Amino acid sequence: MIQSERHNKLFRLIARQTLCSDDAVWLEENIQKGIDWPFVAQRALKEGLASFFYYHCRNLDVLAVLPEDIRKIFGRIYAETLLINRHLLKVMDGLGKALEERKLQVIVLKGAALLNTVYHDVALRPMEDIDLMVRQEHRDELKNLLETMGFVQSPLYPDSFRKGILSLDIHSDFLSSHRILSRREVLNIRSEDVWNSAIPVSGSTSLYRLSLYDNLIALSFHLLKHRYSRLIWFVDIAEMIHPCESAFTRLLFKRETLSKTHAGQTELERICCGSFSSGGRAGRCDL
Repeated sequence: MIQSERHNKLFRLIARQTLCSDDAVWLEENIQKGIDWPFVAQRALKEGLASFFYYHCRNLDVLAVLPEDIRKIFGRIYAETLLINRHLLKVMDGLGKALEERKLQVIVLKGAALLNTVYHDVALRPMEDIDLMVRQEHRDELKNLLETMGFVQSPLYPDSFRKGILSLDIHSDFLSSHRILSRREVLNIRSEDVWNSAIPVSGSTSLYRLSLYDNLIALSFHLLKHRYSRLIWFVDIAEMIHPCESAFTRLLFKRETLSKTHAGQTELERICCGSFSSGGRAGRCDL
């Protein structure tokens, strides 16, 4: 196997939470043989998979094989991601209680909704911000609440807030069609249908997450919006649908009613099928 093929297989294997025995053996053997560590480190950082790499090397007890500088970089990113995401979850818990007092509801979108649900180790999923979906008539109330919690509104983007290391964005739907109106022409999705099928987070009456179907669509179009630029976003989809094969199959049968355009149907099917069949390959021919 040539070096580029080894690197591609390496990333295919680490881009998942659980390894089968054969994959674990291959990964351990090839890490011990030695690889192009500067290249691997750079690519792991670019793809958002540095924590995955550290996680698997630690579980396979091969951290000592890594060059010291690479081991420190991966270890630092894993530790920092763990601390940031624990802080994020604590803030979300506080937000949930404040929302309950005001009888408001939000749907947590994207990466923040995957912590402790899809990702059993919260250090695996790097986070850049918190995305919340709120009913249009409650937007101003939510903004006022965030300000009372110490979040500061961006002077350039009125739906964006910041507090310390955390950024938070408010959305009216999971396509952010209030920012780009043409997105409303892509999918046949009613806001109330999304809210009616949303799932409470840990029994909360204020924090919700999208249903499996809606989350697959939201993550797929998030991936499309960013032009398939990071493997971690494929991993989100692959890890979410891995234990839900039957539900995923039903989603593909529903795609014609969900999408307003043939292109939308094709894109949804291509993204999801690629992620499901190979742990995140759609649109990424090098993997």
